[in-house]
Amino acid sequence: MEKNTFLNLIANLSSTAKKGGWELFYDKVADSMYWSKKKVSSDSRLKKLSREISLYFNRTGNVEGLMIQCFRNNFLTQNENLAKTSIVKSMNKVENGEPISLGSKKNEVEALFSESIKNDILKDAIEAHYTIKDLDRVLKV
Repeated sequence: MEKNTFLNLIANLSSTAKKGGWELFYDKVADSMYWSKKKVSSDSRLKKLSREISLYFNRTGNVEGLMIQCFRNNFLTQNENLAKTSIVKSMNKVENGEPISLGSKKNEVEALFSESIKNDILKDAIEAHYTIKDLDRVLKV
């Protein structure tokens, strides 16, 4: 896999997350959802890919996680299938800084979460009339 091509990155987001041991974290005050390592590298940079979604890239160009802003108030309202999962109930129970426990539905919810993220990023790119070259340039670290 070419790590710095936009379409490959988006298509393989779920496998990158599994391989990296990413967990879901929700910050109630900021209304932000994080899907990342427990602690991203200190040299990681946040790069915005859509209106709400940014990715953490380390200095070698590898993705260490992502952040979704306006998660409850915007992202979930646009992704109704995700909003119907156990993610919302789990978000309400967790303290800031602690991973969200999805129990036996973890794989199902993460797959739906990953698909919702891909769709959101691609929808925003299409609406902005970005070309694949434009998107690949965003990934240059």
